[in-house]
Amino acid sequence: MVRELVDFSNPNKYETSKLDLQQIVLRAAELVRPDLRRHKIEFVTGFAEANWEAIVNRNQILEVFLNLYMNAIDAMSDGGTLSVKGVIETPPHKKQPYLAIKVIDSGLGISRDLLSRIFDRYYTTKETGTGLGLVVVERIMSAHSGTIQVDSVEGQGTTFTVYFPIAP
Repeated sequence: MVRELVDFSNPNKYETSKLDLQQIVLRAAELVRPDLRRHKIEFVTGFAEANWEAIVNRNQILEVFLNLYMNAIDAMSDGGTLSVKGVIETPPHKKQPYLAIKVIDSGLGISRDLLSRIFDRYYTTKETGTGLGLVVVERIMSAHSGTIQVDSVEGQGTTFTVYFPIAP
């Protein structure tokens, strides 16, 4: 995480290329597969028929999904389902469609009073958390001209949607 923060201050480290987001989503899932098995979490994906290429830095976007997956796994310590869905949709504050990837967990959800703080630096509800994971995710998405949105219902689960501009 510290490396990610340092990379943001060094523009030469930020190299992008046109990559298939589905492949990055699946790679991140491979990396957390032992945690998914240990917690009895089913991993499901579904992507709309579309070109899922975006201009991204592979390692940074991999970091985005790893952070979101690990948070979801933490929210489902007694098992559940982690779904990743790809759709084309227009974010609420934008005017054109984006590649939207939704990371949906069937976990504990986030209470309304905590929801407004989850992107605050150093804020965490975890005993061993740093409070930097979602801060890094938000910065990476911003650096990619994208955005992130969260919807959560306490006791039912959470959906993080990351929006990527459609590559020309």
